Amino acid sequence: MGLYDVPIAHRGLHGNNIPENSMAAFEKAVESGYNIELDVRILKDGGVAISHDLDMKRMTGVKKKVRHLTTSDLKKECYLLPNGESLPLFSDVLDLVNGKSTIVCELKHPPWMMNCVLEEKVYSMIKGKPWVVVESFNPLALEWFVANAPEVVRGLLSSKPDKWWLKFAVRMANPLKALRETRPQFFAYDINGLPSERIARYLKDFNLDLITWTIDSNERMQISKDCGAKNIIFEHIEPTLYL
Repeated sequence: MGLYDVPIAHRGLHGNNIPENSMAAFEKAVESGYNIELDVRILKDGGVAISHDLDMKRMTGVKKKVRHLTTSDLKKECYLLPNGESLPLFSDVLDLVNGKSTIVCELKHPPWMMNCVLEEKVYSMIKGKPWVVVESFNPLALEWFVANAPEVVRGLLSSKPDKWWLKFAVRMANPLKALRETRPQFFAYDINGLPSERIARYLKDFNLDLITWTIDSNERMQISKDCGAKNIIFEHIEPTLYL
């Protein structure tokens, strides 16, 4: 299934004792016929794990940064997810999906640690797999793909900032400059900032497809439709009527 063929399950199809970004969530998304959005982070030993958060506190109760763990650490009881699974490796999810769905892979790392190791690792795993696309809030991550793997479909993530430090970060990132330099195929934008004349202008000027996140109600789904979104990243709803 292509990027715009079916809705995209946010961190897999989770809920009802299935944790987000777990193998169970990804298996359910594939079985239900959805595409998948997930988050990848680099491990201490160079492995690539699936985790949205910088640390393990919210998911396991242990405040340990993901980048300080090794692949073998993930199997320790203290780091297991609520359903008893270990944090998945990106390679395991690639083997599971194997082209049955499109994977939207968000590259996650602190901007002050931008050294391109994650990008290099991810590309080595997705090369020749057109059913995997990448996205990031960090323009530098996408610039690496422009320079080294231009064939990979790219998406720039952005949102309307609601905190002072987010406003500062957005000003520093400069979405307009980022769009010029990263040349993405799609713009993944927070539904809370839509509709927006500024975003509509970006989409037109750069010939971008809009994907909205995170859609968790029929009202937000309708806003996405009204804004011309080509697809949605959803959770906690069954968006069978979107496309």
